[in-house]
Amino acid sequence: MVTVIKNYLNCKDWNDIEITYIPTHIDKSNIVKAGFYCIAYIRIFFLTVFRHYDLAHIHTTENGSFFRKGYLAKLLKRRKIKVILHHHIDYTEFYLRQSEKNKQFINHIFNEVDLNIVLGKNQGEFIKDKAANANIRVVYNAVNTYAINPYNVNATYVMFFGWLIERKGIFDFLRAIRELDAVLDENIKFILCGEGEPSIYDKIKDLGINNRIAHIGWVNREERDKYFKNTFVHVLPSYREGLPMTILESMAYGIPNIATNIATIPEVIQSEKNGILIRAGDIEALKSSIYCLSKDKKLRRKLSENAFKTIASKFSLSEHLDCVRKIYKNISEEGNKF
Repeated sequence: MVTVIKNYLNCKDWNDIEITYIPTHIDKSNIVKAGFYCIAYIRIFFLTVFRHYDLAHIHTTENGSFFRKGYLAKLLKRRKIKVILHHHIDYTEFYLRQSEKNKQFINHIFNEVDLNIVLGKNQGEFIKDKAANANIRVVYNAVNTYAINPYNVNATYVMFFGWLIERKGIFDFLRAIRELDAVLDENIKFILCGEGEPSIYDKIKDLGINNRIAHIGWVNREERDKYFKNTFVHVLPSYREGLPMTILESMAYGIPNIATNIATIPEVIQSEKNGILIRAGDIEALKSSIYCLSKDKKLRRKLSENAFKTIASKFSLSEHLDCVRKIYKNISEEGNKF
């Protein structure tokens, strides 16, 4: 979600669209988070009193994010401003955990906003099942593309790029590394680009795989590209997702992905064509897929070329931004709804 917003803010070609960006979340303690949201809520209220806005584009995910953004959407609707709610995760498990009262609120928000932007067809079907009157538009996430495929078929890194948390399948990945350690070539290293649960470090130590780990921690774009240059496969064995930007970014670089067949991921990755899909929690399939790609450069090249073409043709940032501009224009015009 953060990457999508940054892409919008970095875009210099919004034509005659004037954008005011108001962050409503900060990655601090719960008290600081609550205070930050309240200040943002008040700020947004006064902005709508003293300035004219046609449209609000709100990005949201599950748990507290949805409820915070839901109340913000209600405020903006009361201020006669049209609202787009942009959903960045599969809500199935989140929804099932809710009380009946909360489910009614969620359904109400789906119906009340002027447009729900979803990352894939399955998300749209879920929302439509809960809120029959909801307006829905599928808009896939997108990334910058390259003129030619920069993939290095002789690379020696396996990358995990994202939050190092259980939902992303990081512990499955670490167990797979442990079981692969004895059979992989010594030059194969694993890159963990992200931060997350402190127990990650203890788990790596307990599994005795420090020798296989070349990096742990967040990276900036320049550092990421440095690691991409020596990565032959990106792995994301998640249990819940929307449409991960890390998959799109690595595929744009020509890097094949091993990912789980959940959420919108199968709408991007076709197994054995431009990547490999496995079931969430299937460590045996994860191990065998990593091992296979570590040995088979011909397969790497085939998956790489197809991954690169997939992103260039369907998930380029320029086309995504063109689509968003058209949505802004259409939905801002009186009477136009999707």
